[in-house]
Amino acid sequence: MSRVLAGADGAPLLEVAELVKRYPRERSDPRGRRWVDAVNGLSFDVRRGETLGLVGESGCGKTTAAMAILRLVEPTSGSVRFDGAEVTTMDRPALKRLRRRVQLVFQDSAGALDPRLTVGATLREVLLVHGYDPSRSEERVRDLLEQVGLSSSEVVRYPHELSGGQRQRLGIARALAVEPELLLLDEPVSALDVSVRAQIVNLLLDLRERLRLTYLFIAHDLALVRHLCDRVVVMYAGRTMEIAHARDVERRALHPYTRELLAAVPRVDGSRRRREAVKGTAAITASGPSTPGGCPWSERCAHPRKDDSCLTVLPPLERTSDHHQVACLKAFSEAESGA
Repeated sequence: MSRVLAGADGAPLLEVAELVKRYPRERSDPRGRRWVDAVNGLSFDVRRGETLGLVGESGCGKTTAAMAILRLVEPTSGSVRFDGAEVTTMDRPALKRLRRRVQLVFQDSAGALDPRLTVGATLREVLLVHGYDPSRSEERVRDLLEQVGLSSSEVVRYPHELSGGQRQRLGIARALAVEPELLLLDEPVSALDVSVRAQIVNLLLDLRERLRLTYLFIAHDLALVRHLCDRVVVMYAGRTMEIAHARDVERRALHPYTRELLAAVPRVDGSRRRREAVKGTAAITASGPSTPGGCPWSERCAHPRKDDSCLTVLPPLERTSDHHQVACLKAFSEAESGA
């Protein structure tokens, strides 16, 4: 388990409240639903000095949420506050200043790097854009390569000449170039071999401690998130399902979806803890004038107390303890009764 830095229990560095990113459909479906909500009311906060895991199966809106936080895509509604300032209303100069303090590391390192730029040019470009002293740029490039474990000889190489692990190290170096406080890590190790994945995870842990960084770590691998993160946000169909301390997720998960994610984690012997796979596929929330209510997980839910209210009432995110929140009518009843 990663160690929370001093101050991590203070005021949140990042606050996301009821975030929505809606994309129009070319045509409405038979129910009259005209939009797809990739993010649909997502709420969480990240405390200074912690690593917060944002976990959910593929297609649940994790990457879109990260892009919306930095306004690489424009949010449809909701609030994003960084260090007390509202991001959704920032003008262009303020947004540029924000992006010195918050950086994104992409999952696809090859696609995120300009194939026409060498390693050195990639890092110098970031420094130039953000007004770094040109006379110190070469020294800064060498320092960045050293920080992420790349040799100074790599400075003249192009992305296609690097291994997957080296490209991801370069992506991390590029994010660190402007000395950010918060890194949004969008599945940074999911495309890597297992041995390389461990090296990158260890690098991220080391950088966090040395540079006193705050992380939002996005992943679908709950086992990795439990190892790396201090708290976990479980996301499904664009919404927050559960928030808990990472150490409590396995033994005290309340939401049926969280339990299914845990059951899908392979054991050391290669087995899985659940007896059969969850039926159905990840929900994409469509909305419009006749959109039904209810929990987005309800169609796939096997909770023994599931009833018609699950299909008609959208459960709010409610606090069951100081460090635990859940959006499930039946799970919240269980927590109250001690079941």
